[in-house]
This record gives sequence, structure tokens and C-alpha cells, in this order.
Amino acid sequence: MRILFTGGGTLGPVTPLLALAESFPVIPSEVEGSRRDFLWLGTRQGPEQKVIEAAGIRFAAIPSAKLRRYFDGRTFLAPFSLCAGFFAALYHIVKFKPDAIVTAGGYVGVPVVIAGWILRVPSLMIQLDLKPVLSNLIAAPFARRIAVTFAGTLRYFPKNKTIHTGAPVRLSVVLHSDSRIQSFKQFHLDTNLPTVLVLGGGTGALRLNELIDEAIPEIIKHAQILHLTGPGKLVSEPGPRYYPVEFLQEMDLAYAVADLVVCRAGIGTLSEVAAIGLPTIFIPIPKTSQVDNARALEERGAAVVMDQNKTSPAELAERVVSLLLDDARRNALGEKIKNLFPQNATLRLVEEVLKL
Repeated sequence: MRILFTGGGTLGPVTPLLALAESFPVIPSEVEGSRRDFLWLGTRQGPEQKVIEAAGIRFAAIPSAKLRRYFDGRTFLAPFSLCAGFFAALYHIVKFKPDAIVTAGGYVGVPVVIAGWILRVPSLMIQLDLKPVLSNLIAAPFARRIAVTFAGTLRYFPKNKTIHTGAPVRLSVVLHSDSRIQSFKQFHLDTNLPTVLVLGGGTGALRLNELIDEAIPEIIKHAQILHLTGPGKLVSEPGPRYYPVEFLQEMDLAYAVADLVVCRAGIGTLSEVAAIGLPTIFIPIPKTSQVDNARALEERGAAVVMDQNKTSPAELAERVVSLLLDDARRNALGEKIKNLFPQNATLRLVEEVLKL
């Protein structure tokens, strides 16, 4: 079985596809029918190559162009880059001979899906955010199947080939999210204190880190903080009840100690906290799809959402402390966010690929 994954430019469409790719080994060989062989087509300039190759997947870069909904001088060059990407995709598809193509958005996937359609290689397209990205709207007519994270996204695509599955989540996160004792030892945390997990890594997260930094004195009166800051974005040094970490490979251990999560609303993190059922305060990056994702959860009583441009450190601390002191409210948030999305999304998507 040969599968061609495509996506990149940012890690937004990459992380969920890696979660999907790592799940294929759990499928019994008699169902699978043959050895797995993966190839990933991404961008030259994006951050995805190192991450994908670290996962043991072959990577090849093809020309790509960002598809903009606004005027930009670079828009005039986009058709030429897309044509170059299309012919590069044709070459790799003919050479690799995939049984299926899987994309989760990103402009690099558009020519790959179209080339696959011409060569009669079926594609599964995964729409991660609530509102479709332009690249997926363009690729949708050429995809055999479309899977969406949010039920509210179904209306954007043809009913006869669109299903509501939720987003892929790494099995390690779900399977090991109960390893609480091991996790406390790993991070040298106090088992008698509640833990606030802050996920501040990534582009644009420095403001979130700064908010937390100023809120630390009040929060640590009631809890301890495990703070994933992101590389080079450390604001405060470690102190009593405050444990900053720039990078963490085993996120399942961090989730296992969390009584409350404070984070952005990127679909990867959102899907992981939902799969585990963690009460969460989302602080989305303004004017991005993260706002729509987070507000959709808030409207259903499944999360708390705060605007980073209107939230003071004192207000953030007050909201965190109030939730820490309200077990019933936290439990309700965790239950609702877990039930908001279909269960076993990753394995359902693996089954869809196998059907293709």
C-alpha cells in the first residue's frame, strides 16, 4: 500500500497528517494487505521537511504558490508556480505510483490533488478548520472523499462525498493521557497541587507567554504551572511552582498532568485537548481561523475563549483561578469538549484511506 501525503508551508496541515500516518501500523496486516510505503510532497521554503523526515517519511519538495484572497503583486506569479507544481506532482505520482493521496489543506496540495485526479489516483481531503481554506475549496471538486473536523463545515462541500470525522490525533496522546504518576515524576511536579498547562509555543505566541508571565504570581497561589513556551520564547526563569520548558517531544506526558489548559486554538492542539477531554481556555491568534475554531466551541459551552487584545494579565489570572476552584465547571467543560467531536477520528480516517 502506497500513500502520498501532501501539505506544508506551515505546520498547520502537517501535524494532523503525521498523526494519521503514524496510525497505519495499528491496522492488522490482513486488512492492510501489503507493506506500507509513504511519500510526502511539501514546499521548499516551509518548516515541514525536518519534521516529516524525523518521522521516517520520505520527503520531496515541489514548486508552490500561496493562493491569496486579496491583491498582492506576487499573485501574478502564482499561476506559473502552480503549473510548475502540477508537472512536478505528475512526475512524482507516476514514479511513486500511490494507491491514494491524502491532503489536509495548504496550497502545495492543490496541484497534487488535481494531478492525481487526472491520473485516476483517488484523494482524501481533510478540512481541518471550521471555515474552508481557499486551497481546499479549489481542490474539493477533484477529491474523491472529503472529511471535516466540525459538523458546521459540512455545508461547504458536496453531501455525497463529505463526512464528519473530526481531526486526526496522535494515538500516543490518547493512549498515554492517563500516565499521570509518571508525568509528575518527569516534570518534578507536586502531586498535591493542581496543574495549569500553558501551551505558548509557535508563531505569534509571544504575547500569550507575556500574559502568563504577568499572571504567574496570582496563579501560583493556587496551582503550579507547566509552561511550554516554544523555542526562544522563554520569558521568565523557573521559580517556585513555575516550570517553563522551551520544547517537549512527549506531549502526552504534559497532557496527563493538566487540570486546566491555556493555549492557542490551532486545530492540532484543539483536537488533542478535545480527544482527551481537558478543560481549556483558548486565546486564539486574532484575525485567524483560530478565532472561528475557538468560538464554535465556546458557543456550545465546551471551552472558555479570551481575546488576547482585550485581556489583561489580571483578568487571565482571575479566570484561571476561578476555574481551578470550580471542579464542577471544569468537569463540564472537559465532558462537553470531548463529546463535541466524533470519537476515534484518526482510525476512521485510516479506514477511509483504505477504502480508497
